[in-house]
Amino acid sequence: MKHLVAVCAAVLISSVSYGQWQVSASSGYAIGSATMKLGERISTSETENSYGSYGEGTNVQLRGTYFFDDSFGVDLSVGYLHGTDQDVSIVDLPSTEVNAVARARAFGAFCICSI
Repeated sequence: MKHLVAVCAAVLISSVSYGQWQVSASSGYAIGSATMKLGERISTSETENSYGSYGEGTNVQLRGTYFFDDSFGVDLSVGYLHGTDQDVSIVDLPSTEVNAVARARAFGAFCICSI
């Protein structure tokens, strides 16, 4: 185990000293800025529109870059969005009850070669 830790530390230190590797991580929370009509809430007394945004929620991204020389490199990033749940259709009538919720979840990966 100590040997594995020493090898990993040596690889990281040599990568940092040559400046060929770059790793970054980011996270955040996006607020819903452009809301749109997503659904309706229907009851015996009224019908109400439901507004929201699918891009609203927490996001996480991990990126790794390797530079072959001073001007050419490859970048790989992986991200995840955990959006807030949005009401699409809520029907509360004596004979019918529906609760349809849209969940905004997204994974993404991206690879780019930069010059």
